[in-house]
Amino acid sequence: AASNGQTLRLRYTIQTDYNPPFGNIALEAVTLSNGGPPSVTLTSPVNGSIVSLGQMVNATASATDPSGISQVEYLLNGSPFGQTTTAPYSVFFGVPSGTYSIAAVATNAKGITNTSTSATFVVNAEPTVSAGYNQSISLPALVTLYGSVSDDGQPASATLTTSWSKVSGPGTVSFGNPTLPVTTASFSSEGTYVLRLTANDGAASVSSDVSVGVNSS
Repeated sequence: AASNGQTLRLRYTIQTDYNPPFGNIALEAVTLSNGGPPSVTLTSPVNGSIVSLGQMVNATASATDPSGISQVEYLLNGSPFGQTTTAPYSVFFGVPSGTYSIAAVATNAKGITNTSTSATFVVNAEPTVSAGYNQSISLPALVTLYGSVSDDGQPASATLTTSWSKVSGPGTVSFGNPTLPVTTASFSSEGTYVLRLTANDGAASVSSDVSVGVNSS
């Protein structure tokens, strides 16, 4: 028996008492085919996209076939996790922070399948930032700022950065090392200052403020 897409050639020789000038009659070249696989393209999420943790991911594919599409199933990191039978073939889902690969598998009405090109996306949790507790000092003393920052390490290609800055206050502020969560600060004059610790993971920026009361000597 011929397989799908192969050509089956049959030769029949018809012999009669009449001997025509053109010889025997042969019939051949019959093609049997169930048609090719369906066409499928993953349209969402876009390759390289970043989704915030807690946000639903929208998986959508475009799938067509002359015989019709019976279903589209999605593979997350190679494992099936959701399917739909209705265009636009969308599935919504949530996952923990991390890097994921997703692809769509379309099946036509004849049971033939085809898998789309995969896309990679990142689910990112924004940094957690604390500028520490409010303090009070007397000039010319320094204040130690006890900031803290944590992050999930996503996106993996980015570097977590931290920085201190002055939000308000009557004088200038000099930080020992403005890129470290725990550092010192000195003040040019007395008054109330608001200082800000900001963390950026390459996809999200989060800040926290602390107040420092500076008294005269």
